[in-house]
Amino acid sequence: KDSKVLLLLQSRTVLSRPYCLLEILTALDGGVPIIGLALTGCGPTGYQFEPAAAFLKNFDTAIKSENPSAVATLSEHGVTDLTEVAWKLSSSIPKILSMPFNPSASRNLLAAMAQDLSDCISHDAVAFQL
Repeated sequence: KDSKVLLLLQSRTVLSRPYCLLEILTALDGGVPIIGLALTGCGPTGYQFEPAAAFLKNFDTAIKSENPSAVATLSEHGVTDLTEVAWKLSSSIPKILSMPFNPSASRNLLAAMAQDLSDCISHDAVAFQL
């Protein structure tokens, strides 16, 4: 809640990890801007926007098959209305500013990506929240 911005490392499985979901939900509830770093060049572990959006739209049922223990963990932390979670996530996460991130890139490209990210965070991150 007290963060300037939440940096979301978008991997294939990030949206099914309960503690990542709790951080995302806390940021959304607290009005904290979220900036995504979408993993690219990582083969099957990379982030794919269309499947992620479909997963979020059907989160209340999809999470039960993707990560069955996540429901219990979320519930232990007071998150019990999965339909509301589906709405919150599907109406916000696909709209966040997301920058590609290839961890296998050259040192120079990684430095440039880090500078772009720093600029994004320091230039009124709230403006990037759609």
